[in-house]
Amino acid sequence: MRRFVADLRELAREDPDLAVEHAALAIKLIALTLGVTLAGVAVWIARFSLRIGRASRFPPPGTALIRETRVLTDAQAQARARLGMMLAALVAVAAVALPTYLWHIISLLGQP
Repeated sequence: MRRFVADLRELAREDPDLAVEHAALAIKLIALTLGVTLAGVAVWIARFSLRIGRASRFPPPGTALIRETRVLTDAQAQARARLGMMLAALVAVAAVALPTYLWHIISLLGQP
């Protein structure tokens, strides 16, 4: 990253417009990576929550645990499953909104 920034600074001295294009491309790539990563996290949370809901047990059967955990069943487990699905939806919205917002901000850089 330091090398990229140093190269970008040197390019900015020689050709400022091209430097802005390179910086914009880098930020767009970061935005896309952020979006894909957040989408993956949302899918993982949703799948885990579905497992909880189907089993009516938290943690669901087969889950690797780091330490002993109190098992919740029935209504308490279903509440955890619903909470997980809400969290997955929130992360999915962020997976779309944050990259879109960054992309919009970058498009404003090119405008006079």
